[in-house]
Amino acid sequence: MSQCHETSTDWSDVDLREHVRVDTMLPLSYWSDSEHMPGSLRPTALNLCGGGLRLAIAKPVHVGDSLSVRSGVPDGVVAARTQVVRVQAQADQMAQVSMQFTGIGSCDQERLVQYIYAT
Repeated sequence: MSQCHETSTDWSDVDLREHVRVDTMLPLSYWSDSEHMPGSLRPTALNLCGGGLRLAIAKPVHVGDSLSVRSGVPDGVVAARTQVVRVQAQADQMAQVSMQFTGIGSCDQERLVQYIYAT
């Protein structure tokens, strides 16, 4: 007969995300459905994973907004549709915006994951 012993575990420092995340700098552009796609990619500091990204932006966005993104990785340009899942205002008129990929090709997602693990 086995006994079950309760243990106290502090899970506050455990990251239960599905994908590995990395802070990086990549050329990036983003736009909403009401805007035209920017012609160039600009170097952007971001937190990236296979399921989405987080970056600081000045443009007003709201949770639930859809944005398109293009990002340069060493072997090409990755394009994706995203949905804003979190907006955290900062003191400098910027906001940390977290976006979840809602439309990304499997090859593009694989290239992102390979880049993340190589970083």
